[in-house]
Amino acid sequence: MKRRRYLLGLILPLIVSATVSGQTAGPPNTSEAKPIAPVFSLTSVDGEKFDLSALRGKVVVLNFWFTGCEPCVAEFSKLNDLVKNFKSKSVVFIAPTLDNEATLKPFLKKHKFKYHIVPNAGGLIVMTYSDGSGNVVFPTHIVIDREGRIETRLTGAKAIEDLQKAIARLADAEKAK
Repeated sequence: MKRRRYLLGLILPLIVSATVSGQTAGPPNTSEAKPIAPVFSLTSVDGEKFDLSALRGKVVVLNFWFTGCEPCVAEFSKLNDLVKNFKSKSVVFIAPTLDNEATLKPFLKKHKFKYHIVPNAGGLIVMTYSDGSGNVVFPTHIVIDREGRIETRLTGAKAIEDLQKAIARLADAEKAK
């Protein structure tokens, strides 16, 4: 049974990546070009459930990472600042990771990360962001607007300033209404 789950874990992302090979990275140019975010239902390591359809009306920020990614871990303090800065806004910060709970628990005791951490999320990561060949760059940040469309995709740990601007633009759009 374990071997079957292991093989499924290896094969599923490849199948998913083949179905999303037409997607491109980077922010879209017009609102009509914004792709709809894939539907997801996730459970964090703390047992909190996140369903994209239930998050309509909120800005959703995803951070794809894993414990062995040094640039991912290095950006935690800046990402924690974003959570603090947008605390009073309708913004939800979720961090899907490749790692399982057994790996995450001791890691998170040493490294504070204020996003909602979702283990075993390789399928979602590949489905939501791929360079067309199934490769994913870590860290990757995805900002989903209040209507469930992917507003912005950013890769690399140096993208925090652009991430902050994208979140602010969408969070402030609520005030303009």
